[in-house]
Amino acid sequence: MRFKFATRFGLRLKYFALIVAAFVTTVCGATVFAEPDSAAEQASGSSGTVVERDGVVLRVGYIPGTGFVEEDFAGHLVGYGYEYMEFLANYMRCRFEYVPLYSWAECGEKLNSGEIDILPSMPGYYKALPNVARTDHVIGRFPMEFVVGKGGLKEHMKIGTIPANCPTPSFHAMTQGEGFSYEFVNFPLHYDMEDAAKSGQIDGYVDAMLNPHESKAWAIFDRQSYRALVRADRQDLLRKMNFAMDQMLLYQPNIRDFLNNKYLRTDGFPLVLSADERKFLREKGKLTAVMFIWQRPFAFMENEQPKGIYVEILKRIENDLGVEIEILPVKTTGDAVDALQMGRADFAVDTVCDFSWSHKIKVSPTQPYMTFEYVTVKRRGEAVRSEAKIAACLENLYTKTFVEQTYSKDRIKYFASMEECLSAVADGRADAVFVPRSEVPYLIEETGTYNLEVMPESVYSERMSLGVSKIADNRLWIILNKEINHISSEWIRNLVNVDEQIHHSFSPRWFVYNYPLEAMIVVVVFMCVIGAAFGYRERMKREHIAVIQHMAYTDERTDLPNLAWLEKEVPNVIERQTDNYRAGMLYVVVFVVESKSAAVVEYGRELLNNQLKRMAHHMEKKDWVLLTATGVDAGNLVTVCIGKDDETIKKLVAEAVNKYSYIK
Repeated sequence: MRFKFATRFGLRLKYFALIVAAFVTTVCGATVFAEPDSAAEQASGSSGTVVERDGVVLRVGYIPGTGFVEEDFAGHLVGYGYEYMEFLANYMRCRFEYVPLYSWAECGEKLNSGEIDILPSMPGYYKALPNVARTDHVIGRFPMEFVVGKGGLKEHMKIGTIPANCPTPSFHAMTQGEGFSYEFVNFPLHYDMEDAAKSGQIDGYVDAMLNPHESKAWAIFDRQSYRALVRADRQDLLRKMNFAMDQMLLYQPNIRDFLNNKYLRTDGFPLVLSADERKFLREKGKLTAVMFIWQRPFAFMENEQPKGIYVEILKRIENDLGVEIEILPVKTTGDAVDALQMGRADFAVDTVCDFSWSHKIKVSPTQPYMTFEYVTVKRRGEAVRSEAKIAACLENLYTKTFVEQTYSKDRIKYFASMEECLSAVADGRADAVFVPRSEVPYLIEETGTYNLEVMPESVYSERMSLGVSKIADNRLWIILNKEINHISSEWIRNLVNVDEQIHHSFSPRWFVYNYPLEAMIVVVVFMCVIGAAFGYRERMKREHIAVIQHMAYTDERTDLPNLAWLEKEVPNVIERQTDNYRAGMLYVVVFVVESKSAAVVEYGRELLNNQLKRMAHHMEKKDWVLLTATGVDAGNLVTVCIGKDDETIKKLVAEAVNKYSYIK
């Protein structure tokens, strides 16, 4: 990671402040590496056993802006060299303080004067520094890069370089291949050289590629070894550093690979093609690719067009190399092999990086770009027994390299395809099958074997490469290797994740098998929603019917039951009063409010209606009144009454008329 300020002036000012601080620390007294106090300790050191005092502080010089050690914000250091040295400090039982310096020349001076103890990152002509020694082990190896300025390539170019920088024995051969002559222009600092290239004062420059993800290299060449330098008379320090590096490489053998992947390959290595390789691609014009595996999510046909992860990778290669790639459709693995051996295809997208197998089918695999993780697929809720029958695809390489090496022949059942394997496990003909993790959901969906489940642990892995035909030009193999190194692993992972999200379709059956509790909850909620919907519908229906009935059976003037309601209710009354009906004890009495009374004339129709309603409410309370309703004419109140005889009913009616003088 490269630390940048808004201006170069700000960067120089910061360096100056840091250097002043480091100088003050040195003058005021910094702790130096302790010499062994006894002959026994010296002997132990020389024999390879380090006995170091805790709390020892060593000063490490570095140049900000080179990418080896950087300060991305105040007090926070990062970088390949920084992490390597911090791991090493634990093996040396000491602590490092990092001193920023201005140039390689100053680094050499500070090292010889004792103001710094270690210089871990000086490339190139370290022997030009007097009185220095270097460690046996390499901290890292980095290529040199040739960066072309804004004017592009010219017949004769002024090339910037740093005098103490790495030797470039292959640079001249590269310039001949590109077809230009050159002269070197020396610069003391990298960023001065960079500024000169940007302003056009020089046509390009040569420097170590310590920031590959920021590189704009036209060409790379001559990998250089970075070792730690100490003063020649500090043999105790040199010996302890060598021993500590031995220990670190013994217990952390992948330390350099780890740092390379983190800092040099994070976003992919720059794609730098030679003039000859660029010419080859121009002349070739089009490449043809085949695929061994036609299975979601890697490769499948949709609307008569190839889709999937492999297709997206080929599109990326097309874009990066600036060449068209045609996909040759094949039906079987044998057809793909024939296409490669007969020269109808230039390379395969999905070759297993197994050289013995690759030689048999006459392809050369590139470095791997993807790993297939095989997982165990078994019936849900059942354990895989020690005597389990394992289903295997006959044509898959993993059958030979893993299944047959792990299980005896009597435990292996062979099938023609992965789909048949899953079906066999689902119906009990086999107990388990090993499937690439990314293929599992698609295979289960295609076969409908939702009673299967996947074990989380990977049991086997295959590394996938591009497989270049043996009869193809070897330049293609080199170009594709560069391209694979250029594509970051993170890009591949994101591609796989996005493809799974896009193409995996939802199935209710899949959901029920994989999430039974959630499926039950969904069903219950769904039924509740349906029930609530029907209940609401019924309630609204009842309300609507009630409104309609109210309109049909109610007098709108008085809001009292009307004759239609009375006609509907009379049969019910007769049924309840059968004996009285037969005895002639049921009567219909009509009361009429005098519409010509003074009150009605003076106050109008509303008073008439109110009088009728008040009388109806009083009449309903009488035990001899069974039903009450308004008549057809305004002011009429029709009642169904019960009485012993005509005289009794006339008497009751007369009392009501007398009580309400406005009726007759």
